[in-house]
Amino acid sequence: LIGEKACAGRFDTVLSRAAFKLPELVRMASFFLAPGGLLIAMKGPDPREELEAAERVLTAAGMTYAASRDVSLPGINLSRKIIIYRRVSR
Repeated sequence: LIGEKACAGRFDTVLSRAAFKLPELVRMASFFLAPGGLLIAMKGPDPREELEAAERVLTAAGMTYAASRDVSLPGINLSRKIIIYRRVSR
């Protein structure tokens, strides 16, 4: 769907469960997100390196870091981090 003009900037939310490294995910999600839209990505317990790498692509992608949350997955005692980015421009 990337590159399909009918999909560009049409979505309020893109959700990912550890599918891509953050820099690549930020670039891909920015295509689909409308201004104000959110990219919500679940990552491992310590995604510092990916967060730092993603910082380098945010401006070009028209995105900004919004928040992160630590979560525990019920029943399996694993911790994950939810990372949230916001689309600020087209």
